[in-house]
Amino acid sequence: MISPFRFLTLLQFQITKIMTNENAYNDGYSYETFIRRAFKNVTSEGKNGEHSIQMTTLIDIEEGKDLSKLAASNIKQLDKVKGYLAKAIGKFLKMKLDKKEKFEFLAMKTAVDQAKTSTDLIAVVERGLAITDRF
Repeated sequence: MISPFRFLTLLQFQITKIMTNENAYNDGYSYETFIRRAFKNVTSEGKNGEHSIQMTTLIDIEEGKDLSKLAASNIKQLDKVKGYLAKAIGKFLKMKLDKKEKFEFLAMKTAVDQAKTSTDLIAVVERGLAITDRF
């Protein structure tokens, strides 16, 4: 028989795990929405990195959920996602923007270059979603 304390500890762990997965899913969806806005919802069969799996994979690697991935995979996936975001920002910069939007996208480009984690990139994505709401 399991002790009540042990049961609560396991339950708390499972709730935390579910919440983390939900947050990863939401972050992945935000990432995908931003990329798709840049490319006008045109599916490129993944060439533009428009699938949420790019971001959720990075989050899973950082959280140690996929132990088959090494630290080198983290850097590789981070660089991959950063490249896709930079490409999307470049696409937005080619559109007709007002001065404020252009300034925001240039600041976002710098933030992507300086990002060290998925959390840094999600902050850029959320900022981008707010700016690109009219697209």
